[in-house]
Amino acid sequence: MMKKPSRKKIILYSVIFIVAAAAVLVYRIVPAKASYMEETASVQNISTYYSYEGNIEAEDDQTVYATSTSTIKKIYVGEGDLVSKGDLLYELEGDNVRSNLTNAQASLSSATVNYQDAKTKLDRIATLYNAGAVSKSDYEQAKSNFDITKAQLTQAQANLNTAQNNVNDLKGYADIDGEVTDIHVEENDTIISGTEIMDVVNYDNLLVKIKVDEFDLDAVTEGETAVVSIEALNKEVGGHVSKISKKAEVLNGVSYFNAEVTLDPDAALKVGLSAEIKIQGQAAKNAVVVPIKVLQFDENNEPFVMIEGKDGKAVRTPVMTGINDGTMVEIKEGLKAGDKVLVAAQSSSSSALPFPGGERLK
Repeated sequence: MMKKPSRKKIILYSVIFIVAAAAVLVYRIVPAKASYMEETASVQNISTYYSYEGNIEAEDDQTVYATSTSTIKKIYVGEGDLVSKGDLLYELEGDNVRSNLTNAQASLSSATVNYQDAKTKLDRIATLYNAGAVSKSDYEQAKSNFDITKAQLTQAQANLNTAQNNVNDLKGYADIDGEVTDIHVEENDTIISGTEIMDVVNYDNLLVKIKVDEFDLDAVTEGETAVVSIEALNKEVGGHVSKISKKAEVLNGVSYFNAEVTLDPDAALKVGLSAEIKIQGQAAKNAVVVPIKVLQFDENNEPFVMIEGKDGKAVRTPVMTGINDGTMVEIKEGLKAGDKVLVAAQSSSSSALPFPGGERLK
């Protein structure tokens, strides 16, 4: 027959069970050091940036339009050619237009002779009329003839100007320095006024247009330098804010200012490419920084980090934060360079519990 355990033994077994259970519970609540990874506080420069998106445009471009109805006689350039302002680009057929100019020149010459004759006659008759040698009707007739020839001379000059402009319109010239990118017609094509002939683009002056929030205007100012990232080319180029509008544009209750960022010259850039503009905001030199992922917040939304205590357990250390660049955060107080900071290991096999506090950085 088995003996019943004594009361003392029952108490002893109970204590052992409670201690063992507590040990398991403590182990689960307070993760071992192996449940954490270490990050080291370091010293580096850190900056914040304002980011915008847009597409590369040409500051100077020209679409050449036909200004008269005719046939393409000659195209003097090809796609890819570099041209200078004033260079001849194309010429239209225009025999009738040139004939009209010749006729207008002859009409002006004839009208000029008639005007001079009428003026001479009026001056002579006016002298005689003032001396009482001719009648008033003779004077008025001479004055009328003079007025008619003067009007005819004015009209002849206007006709000549129109004819000359029509001749000028037979030729198209470059208004800017640049490259001929597209030619939309061919020689001998019949076109009408307003037809697109070709495009000229100055690739030396490229820009990106952006919209700047009114609250960013303290950092985004004219002359401010920018870093321009072109993902399609996997490269960055420099630039600067060259223009900010003086009048806001309101979208969904938010005021934006149209701005232009002029890009540094680069032969690889092309009009139409997507670009991300970064303009530096705040900056801190030789700052103590840690990865943002180690930062936690308590129930009062105050930041802290976890460090290894004397007993080997993770303990909270309050910190004062500064700026962050989305990856690293400046620590103004609470850590020094070289300090080890703990962060919960992100492993599916880890039994570590997440740190208390929020995930965001204020």
